[in-house]
Amino acid sequence: MSSGCTSPLPRSAAGDVVAAALREATRVMALVAPDSWAVTLPGAVGFSASARIDEGWLLFDACPSSEGSVPGSGVAAQVGGPAPAVTDAWKLLALNATLPGRVKFVAPGGGQTVRVRAELPLDGDTHVCERVRETCGGLAVAMRRLQAGELGTDEILPGPPLSKAANLGELCEAARWPFIERPDGRLVVDLGVPSTFQQASVEQRATGEVHVWADLAAGDPIPAPMCQQALGILLLRASAAIRMARAAAELSPGARGVRFEVAFASEPSAAELAHTLSALSVACRLYAREAAFLQRDETVAGAYLGLVDRRLGSSLGTRDLAPLSPPPARGDSGGAA
Repeated sequence: MSSGCTSPLPRSAAGDVVAAALREATRVMALVAPDSWAVTLPGAVGFSASARIDEGWLLFDACPSSEGSVPGSGVAAQVGGPAPAVTDAWKLLALNATLPGRVKFVAPGGGQTVRVRAELPLDGDTHVCERVRETCGGLAVAMRRLQAGELGTDEILPGPPLSKAANLGELCEAARWPFIERPDGRLVVDLGVPSTFQQASVEQRATGEVHVWADLAAGDPIPAPMCQQALGILLLRASAAIRMARAAAELSPGARGVRFEVAFASEPSAAELAHTLSALSVACRLYAREAAFLQRDETVAGAYLGLVDRRLGSSLGTRDLAPLSPPPARGDSGGAA
């Protein structure tokens, strides 16, 4: 369901607002083209990052260093390439589940290289400076976490102090997405996916973060290594293709599952929530069915990885993958309830 509450900022105004926000949030920024900037993020020396405005969206893109491998992170350097290669796509999904805000690891194009991205809608009621600050901090966290190859959550970035709990019901109504409230306080929204019943959950955590997610396989056992890699590559490609939607694998005991999600460090606007639910709906329409087959069927997963390898002339899908052990429980900052 689309929303009538969005009203993009005028192009000229958006550029001025974004430039001011980037000056405040980054160590160094430089205009490289109209409405396009190169930025240096605090605490992320050695990574290249950019931000650009595209048809009412602010798009962030960052590239890990291509010099040498990144031990334990699920990526390895490509000699002479612009970004590291995806060698353990499942681990990158698990890393996605630990990231703050709308930041995500993605594998654009053929799915052979990893980048860090975030997409922000520039609607009239979006707090641009706050979101840019949160996103730049999150990008730096993602790149440090990728270097370390860790699933830790020691760098969760808090939003502004809460004066009151977010009224998520009012936000859903303003975004024009019908919902049902569960006894635990979660809101569930029918995403309108044809031929299947696919819901999104909307919840505010004790930290103030607002999480919106759509489960693809909640509670299923951790897939076989072949299925992990196939599912990971598919969903990392999906994360690159669908703005805002982030694919994640939650491995904590009691919260195990694969999902598409969008996370906000603080209360979203109605326009942001409308974009979020639309993004999750599109992601589930395009990828949920394929993800279910790849998660459970090693024969299908092997065929998919073979196709990926033949198209790329690589061996990303046929390497010997060890299963990833679950990280410690993450409490309120964890995955779907």
